[in-house]
Amino acid sequence: MNTLTVDTGVQVAITRRITSVMLKSHGGVDVRFEKTISIPDEREDITEDEREDIEIHSDDKSDVKSLPHPDLLHAMEILRAHYAILANQLGGREADLPALDDDVDFLMLFKLEGVKINYDSSSATCSMKGTSSTQFGTLKIETAPISFDGNYQWKDEFSHAVMHLCDEALRYLDGKIAPSNQLDMFDQADANELD
Repeated sequence: MNTLTVDTGVQVAITRRITSVMLKSHGGVDVRFEKTISIPDEREDITEDEREDIEIHSDDKSDVKSLPHPDLLHAMEILRAHYAILANQLGGREADLPALDDDVDFLMLFKLEGVKINYDSSSATCSMKGTSSTQFGTLKIETAPISFDGNYQWKDEFSHAVMHLCDEALRYLDGKIAPSNQLDMFDQADANELD
């Protein structure tokens, strides 16, 4: 939660909740989120029951133009086995998450392009979008929304992986981006000049 002080001296709380993380074709990431600004009612001439805090809600999207940090991409990769299971593309394999996580060759058939998270008063759901390579071509598949409180066998691992992705997406919004390789390029040029 970010907090800032406005001229009135009232503490304003700003919270962000990720609603989607989508990889872009050029290597960037589109992050959408809900932003809530909470302003407490600090009038002195009223009782506690009369206080009416103000909340301002908005939907927003990232304006970050940089490539994502590898940690964000890794957080997306963690969901690949879940995507294979939930897209029903196991090709006769058993829906065993640990075994699928170890089958790197099989998981390479799947590319997760993004997740969409919906929140309601009691829980959250997440759907995933991506592709699956088959012997006949590439299928674009979007999974059904899966509830974090539902009956998906691996729901705990799934919800933790989605929340980890959301944490990395928030860090991306706050400036955690891919390291710059330009400095490495200059270091290599200096080393070549010494030879």
